Amino acid sequence: MTRLGSSAAELDWINLLVFRAVAEELSFTRAATRLRMSVSSVSQRIRRLERSLGAQLLDRDSKSVALTAAGDTTLAAVLEIDAVWASAHRRLAAPAAADRPESYTVGTYRAVHEDMVPLLSAVAGDVPWRLRYYRACADGFADLRRGAVDFLVWETWYGPRVRPRLDLTGFGSADIVRDPVWAIFGAHHPLAGQPVVTWEELCRYDWLTPIDDQRELMVRIFADLSPVRPRLVHDVDDSVHMAGIHAFSTAVDIGPPSYRCEPGIVSRRLLGGPVSRYALSWRDDPAVAALAPTVLGLYRERYRRRVAENNPAHYAYMAKNPLLYPGIDLPGETGFTPA
Repeated sequence: MTRLGSSAAELDWINLLVFRAVAEELSFTRAATRLRMSVSSVSQRIRRLERSLGAQLLDRDSKSVALTAAGDTTLAAVLEIDAVWASAHRRLAAPAAADRPESYTVGTYRAVHEDMVPLLSAVAGDVPWRLRYYRACADGFADLRRGAVDFLVWETWYGPRVRPRLDLTGFGSADIVRDPVWAIFGAHHPLAGQPVVTWEELCRYDWLTPIDDQRELMVRIFADLSPVRPRLVHDVDDSVHMAGIHAFSTAVDIGPPSYRCEPGIVSRRLLGGPVSRYALSWRDDPAVAALAPTVLGLYRERYRRRVAENNPAHYAYMAKNPLLYPGIDLPGETGFTPA
């Protein structure tokens, strides 16, 4: 049997790390504080290391600590070993080229997310990002389930007793923000002079909605929240949504405050209405899940920025009432968690 003697196989790596701390601090007390150990434990480990190497590594007296020639050599070896291990760890932690996806895809039902592509591309190295658009939220979830998209940005509305028919099992999901919806109509509308609008008042007018499954959900919410049914729900293209509100003199809609306040369009607080849930879901894949917190943070920042730019008055309201908006950091408030 081969005798190992004082080879590296007999060395205790913890003793080497303790020696490195003492050598860099040139103080047993500071090294002990840095390592959260007692000074006596640090001294014992240094003595064990010196015995195993058969050499004195430190000159020490009551006032100072200095490296000997053997100590200089040992410190250089420790730093070299640490650098080699760090390099190996990075290679082991990085996904193999064959395991890396050719691209990441984000599904969304509104064609307003092009500004996110450069930001998303920066979080995944040289892996490109693509957007896929859906008219209905349910179509996006079908593609997410079969792996055609990696992330899905979606929005739906909840009434007090009405929940959308969304199956979120098997996905990771987190709220970008939950937002009480506001009433939207033209400045010429009979309700435009009121600072607050009730659900019953709003339901007496014609409605516009650009999305099929959103229209179905709205009809269910109408039945849940109000005995008054809307006279008509117009189905319009999203790109002409605001123009449609202008075109129909009595048209109304509800939505989040991120809608741009165009000239002639006003938004008012809606009492007794539903809540908008703006959320991110992702498929069950380790690489995708690892990116999810960063992607979620980018979309939260995008939402905060859009509201600040498009509707400063409502952004100020959000800042004064941060607990109403879980999931998004506002001035003076940090650390909101997904609802």
